[in-house]
Amino acid sequence: MGAAMQTSIANNEHIPSQKTEISTTPAYQVELTGTVHDTTSKIAAAISNRRSSLGAYNSMDLETAKAMKTSSQTQKPQWEITATEMSMDLLNGRNGDISAGVSMGILKNLYTLTKNFDTDVIARQEKFMQAANNIQSGGAQEFLRYNKMYAGIAREASEGNNAGTIEKWKKAGQWSADLDQFYQAAKDYADKLQAKSGILIGVDLKYKATEHLSGANSINAAYLGSYAQVCVNLLNFMANHQNAEDIWVKAVQGNYQDADALYSALNKQGHADIATSLQNSIQSARDKIYSGTMKLDKSVAQFSYNTDMGEIWRQSIGETGYNDFTTKFDLKNVKIIYTAKELVAIAKDSPRNLADLKANPQLRDENGFIVDNQSQPAKHSQTNAVDEQIAALQDKIKRIQKQISALQKNPHLSPEELTRQTQNYQKQIETYQRQISDIKIQQLERQKYS
Repeated sequence: MGAAMQTSIANNEHIPSQKTEISTTPAYQVELTGTVHDTTSKIAAAISNRRSSLGAYNSMDLETAKAMKTSSQTQKPQWEITATEMSMDLLNGRNGDISAGVSMGILKNLYTLTKNFDTDVIARQEKFMQAANNIQSGGAQEFLRYNKMYAGIAREASEGNNAGTIEKWKKAGQWSADLDQFYQAAKDYADKLQAKSGILIGVDLKYKATEHLSGANSINAAYLGSYAQVCVNLLNFMANHQNAEDIWVKAVQGNYQDADALYSALNKQGHADIATSLQNSIQSARDKIYSGTMKLDKSVAQFSYNTDMGEIWRQSIGETGYNDFTTKFDLKNVKIIYTAKELVAIAKDSPRNLADLKANPQLRDENGFIVDNQSQPAKHSQTNAVDEQIAALQDKIKRIQKQISALQKNPHLSPEELTRQTQNYQKQIETYQRQISDIKIQQLERQKYS
């Protein structure tokens, strides 16, 4: 894969050479692949599809739209769109993969709704909005680069979400020193298991209730198996039985799909006592659920290894695009194992990538134009009120010209929309220019008769 991608592939899977010819015509249909040429009706349909794709989490989109509508009606646009701040309880109630996917979905909707983002925001988020086009051009290696970035973001988001969930439990008086020790032990072993397995591991506080922590034992993997959310109870069991660590490494790598396969592996490796202990632990959780005290389906307590594409992929290029890419690049059955060097790089890059995903657009007025929320002192030294007034208008023109320049660099605007927004900005400039001319004429008139 070259020096830039030292990822090893489990089960001797082969990644196609970068020499694979890539058709210039996309073999998939993905919304927002770069430049949008939709008609008004198609844009409306696309917005509807994007919101529907968020499923149970689209309430955050409604909150976004509500904030924008309120801003427009009150003409007091003192709002910022921040996924975590807007609905902290919702995000804290999900794992890192889902919350990061929600942020991606919101970002795509914001691009549709606001379009004229600040250039700094565009620069930071272009990698997300251009994912489909970049992968189409870059092939399998580019797909794997995105997979690594998305998996790292999901792992990073998991830490923050768990912290928020635990803080909520503390405020509700549902957190104890024993539970804190229980969670910290799982977290510590997750880090150790991550280094040994080459799989990014997040601690899963399954179902987000303290009474559930000892009930769930599943591993939910995504991003070609390179990121695994492991339930806190299972991680604690692994930490307490580290003499079977070779089995736990294979478990997070996806070698065992169900409890029977896991028990069989433990028995074959001479860990019959651990297999029995794990079986008893799982049965105890299932009995507790069956008794009604946990009010969950019994199946959640059973060990299982489940795989998915990953929520950021789903919100980024959609299931159709993902399936077409993985088929085209022969990645359908590939499972990624990262090298130690890659894990260090992921840990370094992920906080910035997550911040980029959640970067906010600037404040905007009721027409969608950027609001300068800070009073700008006149850049001219004249004390004359008329000169200061002209200087202020000239500053406004310069800011609008910068916004026009930003529009030209925005890859997500159709030609028609680009023309419309540019004309709106130009009208503002012309208005300010007329005001400057009127002021100068009045100034000359006063001088004439003074």
